[in-house]
Amino acid sequence: MLNKVFIATANRIGKEEDLSFCGLSIIASPQGKTLYQASEDQEEVHVMDIDIDQSRNKFLTWRNHIFTERRVQQYAELTDESFMNPA
Repeated sequence: MLNKVFIATANRIGKEEDLSFCGLSIIASPQGKTLYQASEDQEEVHVMDIDIDQSRNKFLTWRNHIFTERRVQQYAELTDESFMNPA
C-alpha cells in the first residue's frame, strides 16, 4: 500500500503433507481496498480490469508525496551488516 500500486496475492487451498493452505487470495487497490477475495476452499481464477491511473497518483495526502518524502540518507542502514545482523 505504501508504494500505491495494485497488489495481487495468490495462495493455494487444501493440504500437502503436514501443511494446510487457506486460500483467500486477493486483489487490492493502491489505497488498500480489497477489490476481490477468493474463497478458502474452492479453486478459482479471477481476471479483473484495473485503472492504472490510480497507481500513478503517489500522494498520500495533499501534502505528502511518497517520493518526495523519502529519506534516502537512512537507506544505508539497510545495507549495513551490523544493522542486518545485530550481535
